[in-house]
Amino acid sequence: MKNKRIVSFGEILLRLTPQNKSRLTEAIGFDCCYGGSEANVMIALSSMGDETSYLTVLPDNGIGKAAERNLHRYGVRTDEILFKGDILGSYYFEQGFGALNSQVIYNRRYSEIARVDGYEDSFDFDRIFAACDLFHISGITFALSEACRELCFTFLREAKKRHIPVSFDFNYRGKLWSIDTAAKTYREIVPLVDILFCSRRDLGVFLGTSEQEFYDVYDCEYLVIREREIVSADRHRARACIYHHAGTKVEKYECKEREFAVLDRVGSGDAFSAGVLHALLQDGEDIRYAVEFGMSAFVLKHYVAGDILTMTEAEILNFLQNENKDVNR
Repeated sequence: MKNKRIVSFGEILLRLTPQNKSRLTEAIGFDCCYGGSEANVMIALSSMGDETSYLTVLPDNGIGKAAERNLHRYGVRTDEILFKGDILGSYYFEQGFGALNSQVIYNRRYSEIARVDGYEDSFDFDRIFAACDLFHISGITFALSEACRELCFTFLREAKKRHIPVSFDFNYRGKLWSIDTAAKTYREIVPLVDILFCSRRDLGVFLGTSEQEFYDVYDCEYLVIREREIVSADRHRARACIYHHAGTKVEKYECKEREFAVLDRVGSGDAFSAGVLHALLQDGEDIRYAVEFGMSAFVLKHYVAGDILTMTEAEILNFLQNENKDVNR
């Protein structure tokens, strides 16, 4: 089966993690890696065998080139990345353990992608979306600045103009914007979305609806809900379900709850999204397989340090089949 081409727009960040699980106040050395929601999804999809293209704005210096080279390592196309200015966003990640929660400190307010006013003409949308099967974006990118929000909506409109399906992950970050501003924005986004990733809390807080009432208001083809329960910083539980809306029929499948150890949770939601998208793009009717494959990618990411999951489709499928003997593909 021919693998698909997915395009995404977002921010890539430099992550700095104190070594040996030190607290930030005690750190004398940091492990560095690159990440960012949409970039994580594209790298995971590329590792699964899909063709991916990632768009962003990077500083025109060695740090920007290093971030681009990191994407190249995993086969992500970067032809349309803009290089301007000199600031790359970053964040510090203090890893929790046991009852001590993880902490994140952002340093991204003045990154180049947050200062994109008037950049619409810098992108050739006909070229960007040529032979594109899906456009993916998350709420984090909409939250970076008003200028970036407008550019995100331009990408959405250009994708819809070309009848390209859109995937959107709420990915709310309270440190980036208020609930009221996010809710107003999400209610403009969701009518343009074909595949929506969220939690039950997201539906209530941001859309004022529930999963049972969602399809009375919105018309997404797929609604994918994932919930996490934190037992401790290094032990979590999770569950997920998916709805498929085709014509007047709504089909639902809910997978069983998983409990798993946690080495590094960052990027796990992105791995889940990538797994679901990869499976849906192969067979959009098999929603059971899509959410089970996505949950397998999600669980596996917790066993991997850094922001990204780079496992192949065969590796994820092997984990899925060994974990659930009743699901074979």
